[in-house]
Amino acid sequence: MHANKDELQIENTILSILGSSLYFIRVFILSKLILFCLFLLAQVAWSQVFSTSVTESRWDVESSAFGCKLSHKIDGFGIWSISRKASQPEVAILAMDKNLTAKKNIHLPATRYKIITAPPAWKPQQTPETIGELNLAKVDADVVFPSSILPTVIQTLEKSTAVMLVSQNTKPLRVQIQPYQFKDTYKQYKSCIAGLITYSFEQITRNTLYYQPDEKELSANNKMILDKIVRYMKADPARVLGVLIDGHSDAQADAVTAESFAKNQADWVAAYLKEKGVAEDKLVVRSHADKYPVANNILLKDRAKNRRVTVRLEDETIRQKNAEKIAELKKQAEEKALAQSSSSSVSSIAPPPDFGDKLPIELELEKMVEEQDLEKPSPSEMPSP
Repeated sequence: MHANKDELQIENTILSILGSSLYFIRVFILSKLILFCLFLLAQVAWSQVFSTSVTESRWDVESSAFGCKLSHKIDGFGIWSISRKASQPEVAILAMDKNLTAKKNIHLPATRYKIITAPPAWKPQQTPETIGELNLAKVDADVVFPSSILPTVIQTLEKSTAVMLVSQNTKPLRVQIQPYQFKDTYKQYKSCIAGLITYSFEQITRNTLYYQPDEKELSANNKMILDKIVRYMKADPARVLGVLIDGHSDAQADAVTAESFAKNQADWVAAYLKEKGVAEDKLVVRSHADKYPVANNILLKDRAKNRRVTVRLEDETIRQKNAEKIAELKKQAEEKALAQSSSSSVSSIAPPPDFGDKLPIELELEKMVEEQDLEKPSPSEMPSP
């Protein structure tokens, strides 16, 4: 009986000691948590934090045949966006709204920044991770995210985890990119990129279509080149003012055959473009038989170079340059005619001839157009980007 009382007393003593220990442990842990929370609150209060709330978070897609952009507004700060233009790499930029930030004296210091993940509070098992770092050389400049870390940034947002830009300056600055609604709009953005025209006007403005003498219609390869031209013209109708189509042949036994080859091919090109929706009044169709060879007509491979149709697009700049060249040629022809008239035995000086719309130098003009940049390969002869 006494033994049982002693054992019970020992157990109560142990339990009392354990209870006291657990109490002090709980107090210790709680105090640490309070200190940690106070530290976080102090950090937030001390640093500048910019973020859009979950309910207000929005992503917007802008799309065209020549460029795609996905942007996210960050309240009180500016916009983070990723974009891509035709034939150019993807770019991600964090840009300040200078009108907004200037009023509040907010600045992006020229310093080093970390780009980190920012897991939500309800995922305590996830800890922030550093995605990459960058240097900002100029105060308030646009922050360009390095292309090497952009895939990781996108993957993080797709996993519904925010991304944060953190300055390593004396006074921390944090700019958060929210992931909400990113996944669906990013799909739209990728769809836009898949449909981008991957060539510029400069790459499509000069095209050479070759043909075989026994062809009865346009070849599949030539149709593919014309399809690219049509697609560009439909995407940028205001820029393309006209299309010059010039048919050429290699040397044939008679002029009629040479002219027939050149004319048929030029006409087929014009008909195909009209069928695809190009307005007829934008087309200028000419055929030159074998007058303007670009190679000799002896070797078969060189004869093949002469059987061609050149398709050239005109914009305002090209048309202006051609008009200036035509005006200069017309002036030279008038001066030459005047000089010849002055040196003749006729006593009275005849007035310069009026050439009207059809100039005697028409062939020279055609030659001028055809010789333009012939030493360079046309874009249609180069691999597609």
